[in-house]
Amino acid sequence: MSGEHSPVEVVMSFLACGGRRDFSQARDLLDADITRVGPDGDVKSGRNEYLAYLEIIMRGATNYVYEVRRCVPSADGRTVLVEIDESLTQADGVEMNVSEAMIFDITPAGLIGRLSVYTKL
Repeated sequence: MSGEHSPVEVVMSFLACGGRRDFSQARDLLDADITRVGPDGDVKSGRNEYLAYLEIIMRGATNYVYEVRRCVPSADGRTVLVEIDESLTQADGVEMNVSEAMIFDITPAGLIGRLSVYTKL
């Protein structure tokens, strides 16, 4: 998937990959040099580091459900804002519910080049 799909389609496909835990298909949507900045200021640099992080988070988790509340592209179409509610049961049995705002920056090649995650209180 590349520049032939709209930024919103790329972002929604990436979120769907996470929902299915399909990290191999998610790889195809991420720029090799992606930067992911988390709500605590944690930074994951590069596709491999970010995907390894996602796999660790999802390992052993069950009942993962997400709902996109809003998905809005910027006027230039290179940035997409997503508001999402997520819930899952962690491997230790603790239930986690979180609402987040995510900002996805899309490269000229149509891949996710930067992701900033903000936890909503």
